[in-house]
Amino acid sequence: MRRRLVAAVLALTLVLIALAAGARAVSVIGDARAETSLRLTQDLRLISWVVADAAGRGEVPDEALLQRLVPTTAQLVYEPAAGEAVVVEGEDHDGPTDDDVRASLTVTGATLTLSEPGNRLGSVILGDPAGAVALLLLLVAVCVVGGLAIAEWLGRPFRQLAVAVRDLSRGRLEPRLPTSSMTEVRAIAHEVRGMGEQLRERLTREQQFAARASHELRTPLTRVRLSLDELAMVAADHPEVPGAVEQCLAAVADAERVSGELVALMWRDGVLSGLTSPVQVLATELTQLWADRLDRDGRTVTAAVEGDPDAEVGVGQAEAVLERLLDEVVRSTVGEVRLVFETREGEPLRVQVLCAGVRRQAGEQRGLDAAEPTPLERARELAVAMGGRLDGDSVDGLRLTLPRR
Repeated sequence: MRRRLVAAVLALTLVLIALAAGARAVSVIGDARAETSLRLTQDLRLISWVVADAAGRGEVPDEALLQRLVPTTAQLVYEPAAGEAVVVEGEDHDGPTDDDVRASLTVTGATLTLSEPGNRLGSVILGDPAGAVALLLLLVAVCVVGGLAIAEWLGRPFRQLAVAVRDLSRGRLEPRLPTSSMTEVRAIAHEVRGMGEQLRERLTREQQFAARASHELRTPLTRVRLSLDELAMVAADHPEVPGAVEQCLAAVADAERVSGELVALMWRDGVLSGLTSPVQVLATELTQLWADRLDRDGRTVTAAVEGDPDAEVGVGQAEAVLERLLDEVVRSTVGEVRLVFETREGEPLRVQVLCAGVRRQAGEQRGLDAAEPTPLERARELAVAMGGRLDGDSVDGLRLTLPRR
């Protein structure tokens, strides 16, 4: 996109320069021809006075006389009423052309015509060719630099939108969207924000469905199991009852196992399924993100992975919640920060945030609008929406728990 924008700006600028130069050239040529015609007329008047004076003394203007009168870059033609015309040229005259500028006067019955080649106007307009080429190259360089600046300015919000869409596809329900005065960017950002809200609602419905399905499937089975146990105790004297009860209990166990597998399958193949990464890779990326942000304040961050470092965990969920926690850490803590990622077989992902100190006074905390939720509150809401939880009232010692999906 950047190269196409630069090429478009360069092409447009060169076209505008060519059009402006053409219009200017036409104007300059017209002015130059008018000025040349006026100069030739003035020179011709002087020549006519000399010729009239010579004719008054009885002399016939010959080539020698006219040669002394003709300008160095012009051609002078003397056409008497009778006889042959006399043609003389200045020493720098390049020969007649169809584009010559001419001026004529009649004196003592003869016609004097003074002309100057029009092709000399080109050199007047162009001037120094090397300077013109240098100016053109300078304009091209300015166009390229300006095109790069414009491409960067126009392309930045769209690249930020691409990153936001990628983050949304990774499970970050609140991607960072660019602010721009361009209508197209605002429209796309609005749609991406709507997609995030829809994804959040769908995740909430999934959680509610899973909880309800688990309850609605397992509660009746539990009741059947209890009833069968009571039946086995009441009818223990009947030889057929114990075998039938065992068969029913086995069927109930199979039904419980199948219902558990269905609920687990729904969780595993939900909206954000497949967007996973080894916890060690995720920890490295998030620690680098925290380090870049905290380094602005001269702070450091360390990290550790406990348990299985190759365990697959959800990428976008952890990134989204920890990014909000990073905002809270920057706002309300000081000193070194430590992140501890923990994964155990069959258990969710746990991340503990440890800080060296907390800004105790409200005035020391970097301000937010009192009506706006704090980053910690937003992180807690986001964790709950993703099926997890954020334990702890203070940012120091927070413990984040998220499903490993």
